[in-house]
Amino acid sequence: MSEFCRQCSEEYFGKDMGDLADLSKPEDTEQKLYPGVICEGCGPTQVDHTGKCIASDCLEKHATWRKCPWDVCHITTLPRTSSPCKFAITDKAGNPDCGYG
Repeated sequence: MSEFCRQCSEEYFGKDMGDLADLSKPEDTEQKLYPGVICEGCGPTQVDHTGKCIASDCLEKHATWRKCPWDVCHITTLPRTSSPCKFAITDKAGNPDCGYG
């Protein structure tokens, strides 16, 4: 049976099918403990408790971890300045995805 991480599932099927969700607990994610899995879309990777790929070295390069200079997440709240965040990157669909949240 094929299994997909959250990002690949959304890309291929238009929604998260939850294939790789609940393999760990939220507490594990908080402690940065991630199970190793094989996603049919991005290959060998690691996912958090929601099934989101967190690996910057997966075949799709889902997570590009960069140090965000903002005190709060700039995707869900307005940054302290009116200029766009220099650190923000987008996923293949053009949605904000800097690796946080």
